[in-house]
This record gives sequence, C-alpha cells and structure tokens, in this order.
Amino acid sequence: MPEDRDRDAGIISYTTRDAESIRKDLIERIPVLTDDWTDFHASDLGITLLELMSYLGDVLAYSQDRHAQETYLIDATERKNVRAQLRAKGYRMHGYMSSRLKVRFRTEHENDIRIPKYLQLSTETDEGESVYFATIEDMNFLQSETYVDVECLQGEVEEEEFGYGDIDEQGRIELAHNNIGENTINLVIDGQEWEKVDDAMLHPYPGEFYSIEYDTDDNVYIALYPGWTNLVSDYREVDIEIEYLLSAGLDGRIGSDKIINVEDDLYDADGEEISGTMILENFEESSGGQDREDIEHAKKHGIELAKTMWTAVTLEDYEVLSREVQGVSNSLALDWSFDDEEGTPSEKDISPDEPYQVDLYLVPDEGGTVTEILEETVLEYLKPRKVLTTEVNIKDTTYFTIDIEMEVHLTDPDDPVSAEHAIEEALEEYFDYKEREYSGVIRYVDLIREIEQAHREVIRADLIAPSSNVDVPFSQFPLLGDITITVL
Repeated sequence: MPEDRDRDAGIISYTTRDAESIRKDLIERIPVLTDDWTDFHASDLGITLLELMSYLGDVLAYSQDRHAQETYLIDATERKNVRAQLRAKGYRMHGYMSSRLKVRFRTEHENDIRIPKYLQLSTETDEGESVYFATIEDMNFLQSETYVDVECLQGEVEEEEFGYGDIDEQGRIELAHNNIGENTINLVIDGQEWEKVDDAMLHPYPGEFYSIEYDTDDNVYIALYPGWTNLVSDYREVDIEIEYLLSAGLDGRIGSDKIINVEDDLYDADGEEISGTMILENFEESSGGQDREDIEHAKKHGIELAKTMWTAVTLEDYEVLSREVQGVSNSLALDWSFDDEEGTPSEKDISPDEPYQVDLYLVPDEGGTVTEILEETVLEYLKPRKVLTTEVNIKDTTYFTIDIEMEVHLTDPDDPVSAEHAIEEALEEYFDYKEREYSGVIRYVDLIREIEQAHREVIRADLIAPSSNVDVPFSQFPLLGDITITVL
C-alpha cells in the first residue's frame, strides 16, 4: 500500500444511520484501504458481505436511537419505560379503577340484618347484560331503621389464597387477573388486614404494608413490605388471602335506579334468609370507573402532579390534584379574588378573620352535576393536602352548549353513513372533557379541520353554525350540543 495514500479520502460519517448511506460510505472507503479491490458489482462476495454489514449497522443504529428515545419521558413510547420514569418522579400510572356509588337498602323485615363486606349486587343494562357491584364495608341494618346507605364499588368478587411458596424473591405475589380494580384489593395475612400504600418497597417505616405493582406485560402483583417475614409468626407457614373485584373500567359506569338484585344470600341476626325481601335503590349515577391509564395522559398529568409536590397551595394545585381523583375529568379553582360572572378582580370586602375560600368547579367523567359520593371523595382526598385553614367548596359546573350545523361535500354522497359517523366521533373527541378547558375560545378553523380530516370521503365542509369563533364565558365549560349534517 503506498505510503502517500490520502488517508482523509473516503472518511466514514459516523452520523450515517441508514443502510444505503452506510453502504455508500464503505464503498467510498475501499480505494483508501486497498488497490486490489476493483469489482464493486453486487455479485462480488466482498460487496455482499459489505451490504450485510451495512444492514446490520442500520439495525444497530435503530436500536441505539430507540434506547436513547426511551430515556426521555416526552419521547418514550413503551408503557414500561413511561411507567418507570414517572415512578421516579413520584407518580404511579393507575390500572383499572372501579366506579363507585351508594346503594340504599330498604326492607320491612322485623329483625337486625348484617350486610357483609363484598356482598355481590347486580343490575341489568339496556343491553340485558349484568353489571356487578359489591359492598366495601360491613354494615349493621338495625330493626329500628327504615333504610341504610352502603358504599359500593363496581366489579365481580374474586378470592385467591397463597402460601410462602407463591412469594418470589422480591416479595411479590402475582395475581391471576389483569383487570383488577386497584381500589378494591383487600389483603389479609394470618388473619390480619394489611394496609395499602403507594410504594411498600420505599416506605419510610416498617409495618404491615403492601402496594400494587405491574410488570412489563401489565400483570398485577402484590408487593409486600421488604421485612414482611419479621411481621408474621412463621413466614414459612404464612396464610395469605386476597380479595378483589374484577373491574369493567369505563364499561362499569351505570346511571341512577339501576341496581336491582342481591346475588348472594343475606341473613338476619337469627340466621333467617331475607334476600328476597330486600329493596335496592341507587339515586345517583356511579362516579369514576377507568381503564388502564394511557401513556399520553400519564405523561401530561404526571408532570403536572409532580409540580404540585402533592400539596394544594395555589389555585392551579387544587385543579391538578382534584383531577387525580377518579371520576373527575376537569376542574376549575377560583377564590374570592375573582368575580364569578366576569372573571374580573372582585371588590368584595373580606374580613381578616374569614378563612380562605376556594370554590372548586368539577366536570365529572360523564358530565352533568357532581354526585354526593364524588364530592365526598374529592374533599377527602384534598383534606390532608391543603392548608388547614383553607375551606374548599365543591361547585357544579355551568356548561356552555355549542350546537354544530354543517354542509359536507363527499366523494360518494349516496352512502354518507360512514362519513357522518366519523365526523360525529371526531367532534366528540375534540370536545372531550379531559381535553377542553374552561372559558377560552372554540376556533372556527379548528372545527373545520376536525370535520374535514375525520374521513377520507370528505372533500369540503361548510360550517353554518357556529359561523365564527365561539367565546366561552368565564368559568363555563364548552359542551358539544346537537350535530346537524347535510350531505352534498
């Protein structure tokens, strides 16, 4: 090889990532390394090996890029990586969550009745399929009472029993189902009920604690406190009982006056069966009920929640924390510095002895008004996280209804059903309670874009109503009204 060969010729660019560019760089490098290789045809064995290395380099570059991408929360696409990064920031992506409601038990039976925990109740939906609920506490229905209200969670009751051999080296127990309501699990070890915490592995002091964990396939585990063997009399003979509800998530939400059946036997104080004489009533629709949290929602909400440090100080803190409660899609926090009607600075005279007031307007997952149980849940969640002297008032949101009328030009106006359905779905998604904000502007051009991009057959859309931008009044929430579509 000549000593004066230009070593700078055919320098490989190490930012090259695709197979074709790598192949080109390597072929340009050949004359720098040898004069004997002159056949660059695809049939040459050396070129075949060079192309193989080029494609291998492409695969390695892709793998490197993916690994780098998954280290940044904003770019991560794999659920396990998003969950791990948010967990490091103190946020846990939730799994299935069961909806919640209160059921009134009414009977004329002339004896005390014990309503046990996990008593199975059911209802009939419009499609004829049963939706199951279960009581979550023991309740004594005294003879002197005409009725008793019991809190219930949605789901079918499941029980599992485990021993020492079912616990892995990390102190975890794998459960048999994936659609377990996180808020329904009850763990009993050697007759003692254990307490659920956010992270049993990192709990600051020892105790009978457990947490809910997920693996990369979203299998559900119970993670015991690391020193659990010191908390039982004989860990090798430990008896573990776990009860939980199989949640239907979003599909487990029901309206009022739906609960009608007691599925299990119910007895009075003398052991007499009384299930057939019991009347069930639920006066409000259920609140909450969620499928596994999706990645994009977790990224957005997890970062917002971490900024609050789980403490309600500012109005924004109250909004973010209230949205953490299952059943709340959106919220707006106002104090006495705002005029409720105009959003301008208030001129109210505030006594220095009067406690600080926060009015918290809520949009439930199903819209409408705030149920009693949802109000109680939000206030209970905020109580340990707010300043002691602050009073929180839960308010119903005022909705600003926006009717939409349009003329749509289709490539095939004789068969508009598919396009009409896609347009309605696109508008419903645009007005999703979690995506919209209070007040603000609904832009005319945004509505046109959503309609025209909803289906491939849409050529053009002419919006008749609204005919311009819509200004949503202060403290009101935009609500999609009637949709009228004329196909041309």
